[in-house]
Amino acid sequence: MKLITTLILLFFLTNSFAQTAEDYINRGVEKGSSKDYSGAILEFNKAIELNPNDAKAYYNRGYMKSYLEDYNGAILDFNKTIEIYPNKAMVYYERGMAKYYLQDYNAALLDFNKVIELDPQSAESYQIIGKIKHHLYDYSEAILEYNKAIEIDPKSEISYYNRGLAKLLLKDNRGAIIDFSKAININANYEIAYYNRGVAKYNLNDFNGACFDWSKAGEIGYNDAYTLIQKYCK
Repeated sequence: MKLITTLILLFFLTNSFAQTAEDYINRGVEKGSSKDYSGAILEFNKAIELNPNDAKAYYNRGYMKSYLEDYNGAILDFNKTIEIYPNKAMVYYERGMAKYYLQDYNAALLDFNKVIELDPQSAESYQIIGKIKHHLYDYSEAILEYNKAIEIDPKSEISYYNRGLAKLLLKDNRGAIIDFSKAININANYEIAYYNRGVAKYNLNDFNGACFDWSKAGEIGYNDAYTLIQKYCK
């Protein structure tokens, strides 16, 4: 009887120290926060072994795979997350980003449209849709998307910059200058905004203004500006 009692006691002690899926997820999140993405994936693998229907484990593993640029693997994990929880905007967003980086733009658009359906205030989604339209050479449509992003988040320098770039490509140099200037007002060290504002100014024959902006871009660290300075600012 004593032996049986000891065995039962050991059984309960062993189980009390057993790792749960949640424990592995927490350890995975800690490793991900420390940029140990491969280590984090191993922890999420263990969580999934214990609980094959844990959406958090699939989502976080997909997120780590994205950091490692394993976008196809990330998409598979986000697919599984969506099977379990079909109405989480952030999962569609991350899956859309993975598709975007794979240049599967049409599929990415579907995901970002779903994000907006679930979260109409997602300025980031409108911005990415704008970038997709840009990649598809539909600059006018891209501007409309950036307009929506700016309406929701008027302090997003990247939305102003991207809208300015679309205007520059449409040869609306004055409109581009306005948007690049707004981006610079928000972020005074936005070197590529100075660079492209200089291009727009040059197109309008404001050579002194162009050279000033290229010099500023170079000072901040955008070395490509010095090529234009050497060519046009003698």
